[in-house]
Amino acid sequence: MTTAKLTIGTKGFVLYGKLKECGVPFPNTTQEDKMRHNQFDVEVRNMEERQPVSRTFNWYDSHANFSKGKVSMTKEDLKYAFKAFIEDAISGTMKFEDFCSEYGYDEDSRRAEKIYNMCKYHLINVTQLGINESELYNMINQLSEMGIE
Repeated sequence: MTTAKLTIGTKGFVLYGKLKECGVPFPNTTQEDKMRHNQFDVEVRNMEERQPVSRTFNWYDSHANFSKGKVSMTKEDLKYAFKAFIEDAISGTMKFEDFCSEYGYDEDSRRAEKIYNMCKYHLINVTQLGINESELYNMINQLSEMGIE
């Protein structure tokens, strides 16, 4: 298991990552997509709360890393996964029509609806971690300034 500490503004987080499964397709891809990835469980703990609150999400590494046989996360991978989690939560703040327009999805697509609903779910988890919607963009900017891209 890999662990990383991250302080963003006044909030302190501890991130934990471990391999869940090797060689899985990326979620919500088509049957024709043959690329495989490693799936990791990532746990985020907000250490600023009296009782630390934690939430877990799935993160999928690149096909290139899977092809190279990489089966563990680095601290940088954990921080990048956290940033992706926050970015998904930001997408969950949008109206469905705006989400589809922003990412090029057809509004009648069940796939788009599934992806949008996952973003809404991430938004709920982020909120339960003590991060409110108004903090999300500032967090993304701070993570970028830290070199997490």
